Amino acid sequence: MLGNRFVLLESPDDVQFKTDVSDNAVIFEVTDFKGTFYCDHFRYKETIFVAKGSIEVDLKKIQITAGVGFGKQTLADGRMVPLIEAVNVDMDIDRRDIDVHLHGNIWTDFASLFEVFFKGTVIGMIEDTAESAMNKGIPYVGNTLMTKLDGYFPVPFVPNWVIDWETT
Repeated sequence: MLGNRFVLLESPDDVQFKTDVSDNAVIFEVTDFKGTFYCDHFRYKETIFVAKGSIEVDLKKIQITAGVGFGKQTLADGRMVPLIEAVNVDMDIDRRDIDVHLHGNIWTDFASLFEVFFKGTVIGMIEDTAESAMNKGIPYVGNTLMTKLDGYFPVPFVPNWVIDWETT
């Protein structure tokens, strides 16, 4: 599968924030996302049959839970700054509220007749991809920023003001 992307179609109505003391984390949960997953190109081979094409999946009820945990890291210059970790990341898609649209060659058209049998597999792949992106993306962005700025954040629109994130 190549060219995968996920597009949220509307803002959620209800976002819940919770704390997780044991992981020193803030967790948010959204239960009413709607979105569309696109795959620009896929190829699947079973014996001598090769199905190729693209996929569009309309998702009508998505629940996402993601937490940001905080620890400490020591930078090269010895400064200790916050370390950001992903915790309690989970994505759950209601398998009864999805529509899968397959486009491609004759074998892809034939496979679309049996869509009900592989919906779970497609949704599982979407969930795994999204969870992996959140587990890697949240810490990568936060920790890269913290390291590049050496724990100092300039305050926007206020000259000469800086937030120092050093911890002890």
